[in-house]
Amino acid sequence: EAVQLILDRFLFMKVLADREIEEDYIQKIITKIQENKDKQEYILYNECKENYIELDKIYNGNIFSEKPELDFITISKKTLLAILPNFLLDNSAYNLEILPIAVLSNVYDKFLGNVIRTTLGNRIVIESTPEVRKAGGVYYNPEYIVNYIVEKTVAERLKKCNTFEDLLKIKIWDPACGSGIFLIAVYDVLIQWTINHYRTKKLTSEEQRLVYIDSNGDLHLTAKIKREILLSCIYGVDINIQAVEVTKKMLSLKILEDITHDEIHQEIENFSNTILPYLGENIKCG
Repeated sequence: EAVQLILDRFLFMKVLADREIEEDYIQKIITKIQENKDKQEYILYNECKENYIELDKIYNGNIFSEKPELDFITISKKTLLAILPNFLLDNSAYNLEILPIAVLSNVYDKFLGNVIRTTLGNRIVIESTPEVRKAGGVYYNPEYIVNYIVEKTVAERLKKCNTFEDLLKIKIWDPACGSGIFLIAVYDVLIQWTINHYRTKKLTSEEQRLVYIDSNGDLHLTAKIKREILLSCIYGVDINIQAVEVTKKMLSLKILEDITHDEIHQEIENFSNTILPYLGENIKCG
């Protein structure tokens, strides 16, 4: 849980930096660690606390909220400086501005297929989970199969919708959601329907606050309307608590697609709300 929490936070900060939504917080943390030449071990939360608090005020979503049972773990300077620079855009093989969230979700499937275990002598081993060993490996849902199923179910239901309020009445549930690959595809279809709906109608003054037109004339949804779609329409359950946390993170990252720093801070000013929703009632372990 601690490993996943730490990686989730740095992955989220990398998304913000790669998409130029926020400054590169990971670089700030690396610089702070490098400047403290005498210290060889860190409680990572203490080094990151100011950044976590700042990001939590903007984004919420429980990603950066304090978790005492996981946060006060000591990590060596050597380990941190071996890992953290690889998140920086200039060093990274991956640019999360262009990597689709669905691809990231499939990567997480592989992560969820492993468990970290301590052995005698405090050694750490990484093993496949029992269910993965039994199945002979992690199995992925190919994108074309995901899209086909969503097209034959949700897309068909959307044909009966005439208003945005009609869309909000739809409830989609994945009873074994894993890392959220189906729910991300569903969410994308709902977002695209909403964009097309508002693109073809005369906007009221209230609707003009919920969508915006960029300099190229393309219509985008605010995070507020994306939150509303997510909270009203999408539900998931999984037996694996780590999978549940990954699904929440992936759906939250989907909100941040096609959004800029200025738009996020303008939205906070307009609606006095954090950007990401609390998903504890939508995505559950069970």
